[in-house]
Amino acid sequence: MAALKRFAASGAMEDLRQIDREALVALANHLACELTPSEAGTLLHQFLGLSSGVLASSEEVSSTLVGIYDALAGNASEEVRPSVLTVTDEAGPDGRIAGQMHALPAGTKRVYAVFENDFALEGLGQVLAVWRNPEDDRMVFTEFEPVRQGSAYNYVWLDVAEGWPRGRYRVELFHPEAQSLLLASESFSVR
Repeated sequence: MAALKRFAASGAMEDLRQIDREALVALANHLACELTPSEAGTLLHQFLGLSSGVLASSEEVSSTLVGIYDALAGNASEEVRPSVLTVTDEAGPDGRIAGQMHALPAGTKRVYAVFENDFALEGLGQVLAVWRNPEDDRMVFTEFEPVRQGSAYNYVWLDVAEGWPRGRYRVELFHPEAQSLLLASESFSVR
């Protein structure tokens, strides 16, 4: 699993594509036997922000690990009516868009992906957010993000301390329990 270690260090999608899915499934099954659901949940919370206590069985541990791999590797399924994302450099606390959309100025520190709590995203407490840079075939960041239930609008965001460099990016939101289920996605430019 040297390719998995390289991917974790670099975010290079090339490293992730070198991983045989069946080998990853075997590794996920092995880890599900070696770790209690609580231990696996603690690790996934620590590294990816998965809500605590959501893994109740070794089967859920294995399916969650494989689902995260499928989401990152681009093996996503779109079986739901996707929600619409709008990417902006500023959003209000209620999720209203207050800045530029889709083409953002270089050096922007925080980028928001704003969405309505409807269609595929309705009623969820969190989503798996994946930020990618398709131009250099890298994953920028991945984390489970909380969603405010009961509000009309929501957003996830990503801060880049030195500012977002010029380029084309993509944000994807996946279901928190069926991680290969793509709920919404949008591309945006930083110029």
